[in-house]
Amino acid sequence: YADTLWIPSATDVFGAGNWWNEEPDSFQLEIFKRERDHVKEHVGDGTWSWWLRSPFASDSSRFVRVYFDGTVSSYNASYSYGVAPGFDL
Repeated sequence: YADTLWIPSATDVFGAGNWWNEEPDSFQLEIFKRERDHVKEHVGDGTWSWWLRSPFASDSSRFVRVYFDGTVSSYNASYSYGVAPGFDL
């Protein structure tokens, strides 16, 4: 990435998909190759769902999210979930 801070796309985390909009220069990042690397944990409070920047391909009111267990789904964008920004130092 040219940016030092960004919000990951569904392709960054899960690789090429068939129901989210891929970005032309996006590919699965090495840091997300293992399924357990999809999970975000708040120490002492468990794991949480988090948003990706990718819209659901057939419904503009939905975005791709990562469930608390690391699986992928789409959900209505009006719900509040966290984001896990990527950064490159």
